[in-house]
Amino acid sequence: MSAAQTIPLLGMNVGGATVLGGAFGYASKKIAKLIGIIIGLELGFLGFLQHQGIITVDWQALGSLTSNIMVTTQDTAPTLLNTALSTSALGAGFAGGFTLGFKKA
Repeated sequence: MSAAQTIPLLGMNVGGATVLGGAFGYASKKIAKLIGIIIGLELGFLGFLQHQGIITVDWQALGSLTSNIMVTTQDTAPTLLNTALSTSALGAGFAGGFTLGFKKA
């Protein structure tokens, strides 16, 4: 394959990865916001029920549970991102698109 054939193919790969990364970044930020809203509403509802005397919440145990979930998530997320960035040309396009998509959301 000659350089004249390789360059357009590389450009299509990088461009496609950029678009895919942008869509993934945009969707990731929207999903993260939605999850944050849901968790906030649940915690607010628990606080309301505790204030009304309907339930008793062990906030220390709840904080410990969320801390464990955060550690597990931090260990898993880089592996998924490293898989997406495994090739240099596609990885560069994907990373750039992801950054733009995440900022625009």
